[in-house]
Amino acid sequence: MENFLLKKSNFLIHFFFLFLALLGLSLLGYAIHVPFFPGGGGGGYLQWDAGWYYSIKMNGYQFNPAAQSNTGFFPLFPMIWKLSGLGPRGISILNLAFFTGGIFLLAWQFKIDKYILLFYLSLPAIFFNYIPYSEALFFFTASIFLVGFKRNSIWLIGIGLFLSSLARATAIFYIPTLLGLCIYYFSKDNFRRMLPKYGIYVLIVLIAFFLVIFYQWTITGKWFAYTFQQINFWDHGIRFPKFPLTDWYVIDNLWHDTFALGLSVIALILLGFAFFRRWFKKDLKVFEDDPASLFSVFFLTGLLFYVLLFHPDHDGTSLLSTSRYICCVPFTLILFNKLWVERIFSAQGMTYLAIGVIILLLVSIGLTNFYAKPINGTPFRSLEYFGFIGSYLFLFFYAFRNRNFPLLMGLYGIQLIFQLFELYRFTQGQWVG
Repeated sequence: MENFLLKKSNFLIHFFFLFLALLGLSLLGYAIHVPFFPGGGGGGYLQWDAGWYYSIKMNGYQFNPAAQSNTGFFPLFPMIWKLSGLGPRGISILNLAFFTGGIFLLAWQFKIDKYILLFYLSLPAIFFNYIPYSEALFFFTASIFLVGFKRNSIWLIGIGLFLSSLARATAIFYIPTLLGLCIYYFSKDNFRRMLPKYGIYVLIVLIAFFLVIFYQWTITGKWFAYTFQQINFWDHGIRFPKFPLTDWYVIDNLWHDTFALGLSVIALILLGFAFFRRWFKKDLKVFEDDPASLFSVFFLTGLLFYVLLFHPDHDGTSLLSTSRYICCVPFTLILFNKLWVERIFSAQGMTYLAIGVIILLLVSIGLTNFYAKPINGTPFRSLEYFGFIGSYLFLFFYAFRNRNFPLLMGLYGIQLIFQLFELYRFTQGQWVG
C-alpha cells in the first residue's frame, strides 16, 4: 500500500509540473487556448474525431454511402457522453477521471516504477486522454482486464474485454492476441482448462463487435456500416506497405509517430525472443505467470502490422495517428515497466536492439533517400531532422539500457512541453494524430 501511495503522489506531482509547463507556455504565447476552461464553451476541443463523437452524442448515428459519416466510430464513449449531459469541457474532465482510474489500477496491481509512470505520463500523445476522444475510456476498460489477468479473475477479464470492445474496434487485435496467449501457455496439462476459458474470451469480443454492428444497423439500415466507412472513406483497406513512410504535417508529427512505431517494433522483437525461448529452450521465463504483459506485447505488435498494412497511402504509407494508437493504451505502460524493472535484455543485447531499431526506423522514413526526396525543405534540413529523431531514440534506449534516472526525467521534462504544445495545436484545428 505504501508503494501505491508513493505512485499516487507522483501522479499528483506530474500534474503540478504539467501546470507549471502550461503556465510557462502561456507566458510565451504558445498556449493561450490550452487551459481546461477556455472561453467560447470549449469549442476548441471539438476538433477532428471529437466532432464525430459529438455528432453521435447530439444526433445519433447517421450513414452516408457517398461520404464520411459518424458510423465510422464505436458507440460506448458517445453514449456515456450523452448520458452524462456534459459539454466538451465536462467530458474532458470525466475522461481525465477515467484515465486516472486506469493509471491507479495499473500502478496498484503491477507495481509500476515511479520513474516509468512519470515518463509515460509525459508522452506527447497522452493529452488525447483528457479531450473528447474515446482513448481514456478505452484505457480504463482495458486496464480492467489487464488487472483481471494479473489476479486471474475471469469476471474482470470478461467485463474489461466486453466494455473495451464497445469503446473501440478491437476484434482484429484481441482475437489473434488471445490465440497467441493460448499457444504460448499451452501444455498437455492445462489444455482442457485453457481452451474453454479462452474460447469464452474470444466469444465475448465477437459478441461486443456484432452488438455494435447490429446497433448501427437498427439505426441506419446498413449492415457493417462501420467497416464500410473505414474502408471506403478513411482508406483503411488492406494493402502492402509503401516506403518511405510518411505523415500528415510531416515535420510536426513524424518524429513522435516514428517513436511510437519503434515501440511496436520493440514489442515484436520481445515477442519473437519470448517465443524462441518457449519453442527451442522450453523456457517460459520471459512471460511466466504474466499473461497481462504478454497480451500487451501481442497487442502492440498487432498495431505495428495494422499501421503498415491498413493505413492509407499518402505517397508512402502514412503513420497518421500512430502515436495515439500506441502511446495512449495501457499496454505501452506495461511494456515500459517490464523493460525497465525486469531488464529482459542484457546491456549488450539492449545495445544491439537500439542500433537495429534506430537504423530500421530512420531508413523506413527515408534516411537513405533524404537528398532526392527531402522531408524538411532542403536535404540539409532533412538531415538535421533525422538527426533529431535518431538522437531522441538514442536517449530513450540509453536511459532504459542503463536505468539512468536523471536522463529519463530529462526526457520527461522535454516530452511534457511537447505534450502541451500538441494540445495547443489540436485546439487550433491542426492535425496532431
